[in-house]
Amino acid sequence: MHYHKNARTNIAQRLAINENNRKNNKELAAHCLVSPNTFSKLKNSDRIQVHPSSPDTIHYALSKDEERLIIIVRDLGLLLDERLEALAPYIVRLNKSNCYRTLLRYNSNRLTQPEIIVSKKFAQYEPGFLHICVFYLPKIGPKGKKKYYYCFLAIDRATRLLLLEVYSRKGDREAGDFLVKCLQYFPFRIQYVLTDNGSEFTLQGCKYRYGKISKKGLFEIIGQIAGFNHR
Repeated sequence: MHYHKNARTNIAQRLAINENNRKNNKELAAHCLVSPNTFSKLKNSDRIQVHPSSPDTIHYALSKDEERLIIIVRDLGLLLDERLEALAPYIVRLNKSNCYRTLLRYNSNRLTQPEIIVSKKFAQYEPGFLHICVFYLPKIGPKGKKKYYYCFLAIDRATRLLLLEVYSRKGDREAGDFLVKCLQYFPFRIQYVLTDNGSEFTLQGCKYRYGKISKKGLFEIIGQIAGFNHR
């Protein structure tokens, strides 16, 4: 337990005061450097521990979904100010203070050594290099009927312009629909798209009971028509 630097008593002293049976409290109060009234209160108290000053229930400004969105965008390598600019249209109550506290609570407020090295290179990108990912949201809905939802997120490396959509599934149809919305939303030609190897983005290497899948998914077909490089 951490004590305030001006605290006159600790747990051991309070326990000794509480168990004291001597009638003369003034001498013991002077020995403990507290007033006789404080000594009397501690002696007659049923509680040795100090009442915590923190509230029983902590109310945060941001919801769990909004916090998760901040962490996902943080993993894309954005700085604090860039993250604020990108997420401001989607999180009304977001500011630099609660954004930083969220990162601190999830131990994501400091750059790792590889991220520090990358940040020192000052790489320049032309608009049109999108990062697209999908992540789970907590169960949403009335009690007994809650279900998972999936958030598709796209962000441009150069402008930090961001788009997100929530779907009830994360199949290739949803990924294709989101890609079409990206092509309509971003005010520049998309040249590169970076994703993971999820089956919603690519069927390359995926298998089913008859062997490997040879056809392309909807996301890949739309990308081929749009003419960008999918990595």
